[in-house]
Amino acid sequence: MENTTEKWKKGIIYPINKTTRSHWNYDLKLIRPIVLLETVRKIWFKILVNRLSNILTKEQVLTNTNYAALRNESTLEPLKIVQSVIEDANKYKKEAWILLIDIFKAYDSVSSLMLKKCMERIKLPKNFINFVMDVNQNRYNRVLVNNDLTEEYYIEDGID
Repeated sequence: MENTTEKWKKGIIYPINKTTRSHWNYDLKLIRPIVLLETVRKIWFKILVNRLSNILTKEQVLTNTNYAALRNESTLEPLKIVQSVIEDANKYKKEAWILLIDIFKAYDSVSSLMLKKCMERIKLPKNFINFVMDVNQNRYNRVLVNNDLTEEYYIEDGID
């Protein structure tokens, strides 16, 4: 029998068609893959993220433009900063180099090692770090295709 966190390591990818066509013809650019996870896991992590967000906000752990995901914050402030830089460069005829990056499959791109280092850097409790790392290791997904599930495949890195 699986323990709770072992169940949490399994997901089902449900491809949602991004087009108005009736079928996506297996073109991955035309679908948005949604990972279906255990409901209890989602609730548990929502509670943890809310508590962590409150602490990060109250203690002002994140600064500058690293706060967009916190409660009562948005990407508006960083966008205003970029807009001000552009306006200043135009007004005073200055050269400005701005790099904007849209990370494709951002959650899939998160390195487990870097996630751990970030949590250690902001001094999160060791047991919290270990829990997050455990749930995000040795994970497997299946894909729902034609109303049937594929075989499980191992998820090498990233977060859900």
